[in-house]
Amino acid sequence: MSQRSQADGLIVLLTDFGVSDPYVGVMKGAIASVNPDLRVIDLTHEIAPHDICCAAFFLAQSGPHFPQGTTFIVVVDPGAGSDRRGLIVRTQHATLAGPDNGVLIQGAGDAAEIHSLTETRWHGSCRSHTFPGRDVFAPVGAHAAGGTPPGQFGSLVRDPVHLPESAASRVICIDRFGNAVTNVRPDAISAEATVRCGEFEAQRVSLTYATANPGDALALVNSYGLVELAVNQGNAAESLRISVGDRVYPEDVY
Repeated sequence: MSQRSQADGLIVLLTDFGVSDPYVGVMKGAIASVNPDLRVIDLTHEIAPHDICCAAFFLAQSGPHFPQGTTFIVVVDPGAGSDRRGLIVRTQHATLAGPDNGVLIQGAGDAAEIHSLTETRWHGSCRSHTFPGRDVFAPVGAHAAGGTPPGQFGSLVRDPVHLPESAASRVICIDRFGNAVTNVRPDAISAEATVRCGEFEAQRVSLTYATANPGDALALVNSYGLVELAVNQGNAAESLRISVGDRVYPEDVY
């Protein structure tokens, strides 16, 4: 058995659908209709609606923790119903299916082969304009997880959409605890740097939440290896009015 095939049959779902509506369940039904033996893991369905940057971040950070050969189906798609393409992306580690809006390319990191999803024989039997997660990405991902090569799904793509690069230090996502994850890496600032973001201010970068008293703000290095803005046992986003996209100002960026 090759390394590529170690996780053939494993699908990971990442969407902004939430769990109160039936959309995720219907996607799983579409996957099972192709192959009921496939295993499906929910990475998260709580991405903020249409937040492609946050989706790309979670995809990039989470992908390496899954076995080689995993197939990711990503549906965070503000362009659903437009003429944007669907893609299948093969990397050295995984296969990804989803919209051509920058999420797959940013999240994949090392895309080796990219194809469009124009061969409709791999799509589902329903053909709506508003639910490509069910009608295209779920069945294509299921076929890919079962071993169908990327080239079978459509023509080679050489110009995929990329997310815009941002040199600014900013908040890239907020978790359910109200902790604000930034794109600031700890090796870019000293441990004694003052970190500011709107009403938030921390005098140094800590290693754990417990270094601050309950209710106090702190900046720390999180499990992603990035600087995070938090309130110990509190909600930094609510209490200090932090939002995705807010600029972050470390005092002594090298």
